[in-house]
Amino acid sequence: MNEHIAVSTDQGMDVYEIVLDAGFREKVARFYSAFKERIRQNRYATAMELNMASDLTLLLKYLSGRLPMSDFESDFGMRGTAPNMLGAFSECIGNVINTMARPIDAIKHQAKTVTVGTSRIIEKMEGLLFKALQDHGFSKNQLTNSNVLVLRRLQEVLAGIRGVTLYRVAGLNFLGEPVDDSTIHLIKKEGSAAALVSRVETDNRLRGTKRIIVKKANVFIGKGKRDNRSILVIPVMSAGTNIDYLVLFNVVFKKEVELQKKKDALGGKYHHIKYLVEETSLAWKDEYLDLLEIEQLFGMSAEKIAETIFSTESCADTKRR
Repeated sequence: MNEHIAVSTDQGMDVYEIVLDAGFREKVARFYSAFKERIRQNRYATAMELNMASDLTLLLKYLSGRLPMSDFESDFGMRGTAPNMLGAFSECIGNVINTMARPIDAIKHQAKTVTVGTSRIIEKMEGLLFKALQDHGFSKNQLTNSNVLVLRRLQEVLAGIRGVTLYRVAGLNFLGEPVDDSTIHLIKKEGSAAALVSRVETDNRLRGTKRIIVKKANVFIGKGKRDNRSILVIPVMSAGTNIDYLVLFNVVFKKEVELQKKKDALGGKYHHIKYLVEETSLAWKDEYLDLLEIEQLFGMSAEKIAETIFSTESCADTKRR
């Protein structure tokens, strides 16, 4: 794991990319499997303290993606951000190694090496969206790890922000889930949003797209249903792990975007589009993404995009014949 972190860091990956990387999670899962097998064999029965074994087990589950990041604060008293998770793991594994082999200086040095390795990880979270969030009093530590990475990639296709609407969410249950009497309240509107009338101003029930965003805690990018604006909605946590705020940006897309940056920004939607196209008679090409305007790629559903690609290519093929 330490080697994977070091190599990933040398390749320019940041802490959020490393924690969400499939290769890293697989290594953690293998470590977890081997560790639990030794626990079952009573290999650490007298050498490792019970609380250390418990903490290490939980940390490995979090880092392998088997437990939701939202629960991390309940277990370790800090937000489940990527830096916090790796820092907690580094400290825990170092304490375990030193406790189990105190007289052996070489192993103490090994524990130190683990700490040094994780400390090399860099946090490169800056840019249009992170600055805009900061200007409204929010930090990246109030976002889930996956949403931090999503925003970083979306920044590459955005040219600017025209307006901002800030909402406060209330009345979620203990698990942070929306219920029948959950509400949403308008806090402020700025820029292009200032003159718009929000449905929330007359009906503060948490419903529709905003309810889905709160429930799933995922960033949403698409079109406003009433005004067809390009919008980006970011769920934000405050003191606990519940989604307490929604920040809605009216965004402007760049006119020209490199193909790879389009793919990265689309995230899971890219694979959805690809699989839908492959169900037709077309063999997938990434260049198909260039058939649509950037606003269409992020404003239309994957199904509509796939239909457009198939229709455009079918017409082009007919003309070539």
